[in-house]
Amino acid sequence: MRLTAFLNTLIISVLAFRTFFIVHTFPVQANLHGEVPRFETTPCMFELPPGAIEGKDLQCGYLHVPQEYKDPEGPSIRLAVAIIKAKDPNPRSDPLIMAQGGPGGSTIHTYVTQIFSGTTSLRASRDIVLLEQRGTLYSQPSLTCPEIIDETIQTLDQDLSVEESLKAYEEAVLKCRTRLISEGINLSAFDSLENASDINSLRIALGYDQINLYGVSYGTLLALHTLQNHPEGIRSVILDAVVPPQINFILESPQSQKRAFEKLFAACSSNLDCSENYPNLEDLFWNTIAQLNEHPADIIVTDFDNGKTYPTRLNGDSFRSTIFQMLYVTEIIPFLPHVIYDGSVGKFDFLQRILSLLIIDRTMSYGMYYSVLCAEDADFTAADINLDGLPPEIAQYEKENILSFLRICQQWNVQPLGDTADLPVLSATPTLILNGEYDPITPPYFGEEAAKTLKNSYVVTFSNGGHGAAMSGKCQDQIILDFLDNPLKRPDTSCIYEEASPQFISRNNTIFLPALGKLMNLERREVVEFLALTVAILFMLGAPLIWFIVWFVRKLTGKLILPRSRPAIFFRWVAAINAILLALFLGLLTFVSFRLALNNDFIILYGLPSSTKPLFIIPPTTIIMTALMLIGVIFAWRRTYWSIWNRMYYSLLSLAACTSLLILSLWNMVGVIFK
Repeated sequence: MRLTAFLNTLIISVLAFRTFFIVHTFPVQANLHGEVPRFETTPCMFELPPGAIEGKDLQCGYLHVPQEYKDPEGPSIRLAVAIIKAKDPNPRSDPLIMAQGGPGGSTIHTYVTQIFSGTTSLRASRDIVLLEQRGTLYSQPSLTCPEIIDETIQTLDQDLSVEESLKAYEEAVLKCRTRLISEGINLSAFDSLENASDINSLRIALGYDQINLYGVSYGTLLALHTLQNHPEGIRSVILDAVVPPQINFILESPQSQKRAFEKLFAACSSNLDCSENYPNLEDLFWNTIAQLNEHPADIIVTDFDNGKTYPTRLNGDSFRSTIFQMLYVTEIIPFLPHVIYDGSVGKFDFLQRILSLLIIDRTMSYGMYYSVLCAEDADFTAADINLDGLPPEIAQYEKENILSFLRICQQWNVQPLGDTADLPVLSATPTLILNGEYDPITPPYFGEEAAKTLKNSYVVTFSNGGHGAAMSGKCQDQIILDFLDNPLKRPDTSCIYEEASPQFISRNNTIFLPALGKLMNLERREVVEFLALTVAILFMLGAPLIWFIVWFVRKLTGKLILPRSRPAIFFRWVAAINAILLALFLGLLTFVSFRLALNNDFIILYGLPSSTKPLFIIPPTTIIMTALMLIGVIFAWRRTYWSIWNRMYYSLLSLAACTSLLILSLWNMVGVIFK
């Protein structure tokens, strides 16, 4: 539940500017007096996505609420809010309020860019309201813990045992707690019940009679608490990757992890393409873990906030944990067999990029994470941990991890919510429940358990899905939109059968081009090579223009071309055609790559779909053209075609062509068509 859905930023770096909002653009009733709760419009507290205009497309502000609702006259806190305008000029009056998971994940950071990316239609007819939950990134106070990031960076190059790693982590967490307490923060004020009251306060402050409430991961638990304690005004609820209050997901996490791995291995084994390309995947996985625990690999972790890189020791436990985290993301699941096979031979390019995002995440509020979960889910003992049937590689690590959670909660020292917070939620409010078959932390039966006491609920399980369905595909979004249009009618789910299982990548359906992924990740060597390739091709493209101008001038002046220079005309045409072909290839390659990137298609980090193979007819053709250019150079210097300056220029053109082919060869693009 601690993996946020921000992996799309692996490809696209968002640079934007701010403008001031126009108050009258949105039908928001802001209470400008001193009482709480109230909503106050402010400039957006984050960088706007490309194309978004503040005041036209979205409005931002802060919801002022009591720190503790039992003391409305006491201290207050501010929760960041982003209201995203529907595309329809006459939107529905009931917005969709979204709640991120974690707990501690940033709703605004997670969703605002995705919603504006053009890959989702959720804002078609309704405003979307993003509430930054109390204690998270943009709210005030924020319970982020830079101490944890600092500790992580300091120990990256160390091969720590499980016990040593957990001890260092616990010390960092408690150091964060000490700082938060010294800042006057009441950690007991940041729990699910206060959080649920915030959602009701938001509805009232913004003047909505009815809302539709979406929650993912921990956000589903929050939505259920809201439904239980503040049912008024809730038109419908969407629970995506469900955490029902009657199930302690922490105690279930070892078995959930085991189930997800078994599901992955079984799916690959039963898929002809996957089983042929990645045989004995399960055995290879566990053997790789054992080998890495014996001999850790050296990789590089990148801090994408500042570009710094850190040497890192990757042991078997970290390898397993990273693959486990990748199972969260539906779009990454098809890559996992290949990632595991790469790991078995010491290739970690893809894994280390994902690992960088996982372990250096400054958007996650760990202070809120422990305040929420220690109040709600720390009511168990070591004897309650179920390790039955677990592989030893999972059992020992997960047991120690859960015991570490209990030790932290004992010292986090927040007020427990009590047994009533663990009761199933009884409700007749229309509820859509979304499950992912490969979800490694909230398996489908969690959603089925929640549905037992939700009278008007519809359960949908995506057979190729991970943790969270919304905005992961057109089918998922269409089901959500159908439900929102008529919550009392079961949505049409026929589209889920079009792709019954993950489409695992292999050499049969993917052109593997590692350099392309590195280039999209802006790695220095590949960027320099791309710039050199671009300069070389632009230089070559200048030749046809220059020769056309020369021909045109000669045409006007009536100057004849000497017969002895006619062979040179042929070589000029060769150079011109070669330049156009190389430019066409680079242009199409760039277009296809960025189209995949903008659609958040993770295949770009490995290469291109096999459907693009016809594009790679061009590089072998340019080999022939470049060879002819080199022959032309020899003829030009031996037969003294052109002037000395023309011969030097043509030689430079040939050198540029050779440089282009050299770079394409380094990128393994020249022989693709023959594979």
